[in-house]
Amino acid sequence: MKTFNTPRAQIILLAIIALSVVALCIFAVRSANHLSECEAKARAYQSTQQQQDEETLWCPSTWAPITTLTCLLVIVTAGLWVFTAMLWATTQRAVGDGEKASNAAQVAAEAAKASVELANKEFIASHRAKIIVRNMHPAVESFFPDEDRDDGDDSFSITVRFYSMNIGETTAIIESIEAAIILKHRDRLLNRDHMLASYPPLKPNLPPPQFNVTQVFKDFGKGHLVQIQAGALLICCIGCVIYRDGRGAMRQTGFARSYNLETKRFDVLDDPEYEYAY
Repeated sequence: MKTFNTPRAQIILLAIIALSVVALCIFAVRSANHLSECEAKARAYQSTQQQQDEETLWCPSTWAPITTLTCLLVIVTAGLWVFTAMLWATTQRAVGDGEKASNAAQVAAEAAKASVELANKEFIASHRAKIIVRNMHPAVESFFPDEDRDDGDDSFSITVRFYSMNIGETTAIIESIEAAIILKHRDRLLNRDHMLASYPPLKPNLPPPQFNVTQVFKDFGKGHLVQIQAGALLICCIGCVIYRDGRGAMRQTGFARSYNLETKRFDVLDDPEYEYAY
């Protein structure tokens, strides 16, 4: 059937059918004239010989054009059936090709969309927001009250201030800043049961390289003061910053710092449970 699907084959087949139709018309006209002549001869012959058998009234040559006409009709009909089948096959192939082209275009569009989304995710992942905690320091000149002053208060307050800065390349949406001041024994690990207080960010939308300033305080009894000054207890500030990046993914930066009495700075504690980022 593929032979009839070419334009050249279709033109040839149409030409054959057209010539067959023309020939059919010519033979039809000639047969009609010939039949008229035969009928005239038959009437004349019948008037002179009434007793002649009825079969002799027929012109023997009448069957030749009729047979030819019938054959032509068969040929034309067969050609029309072939041409119809050819058109059906061509239409089916065109429909199939159209469906394949449509499916291929859809697959290509989906692949292009997925590629764009992947490139966007990779760009955001590689150019995302990133929060770090830095510049942690006492909010006042000294944590410790003046020893020469006796105000009758058995407690003293420790206040710590730190910056949470965006060092990434896109804006961070700060969900919360959680922190707490605790006392830790020098030779022990941090206790995992500490409760963190939540502090609202001053700048919820934090573009780089801006930062939020958070101040944390807690009161301790003066009975701890001697142990702190002796180095048995360490003043620690722990917490985390919870934020979302440009892709909407939730991220956290955890921190744990201990105050160094000699350098008067906060040192990073080597504890991955508290010092982390993801």
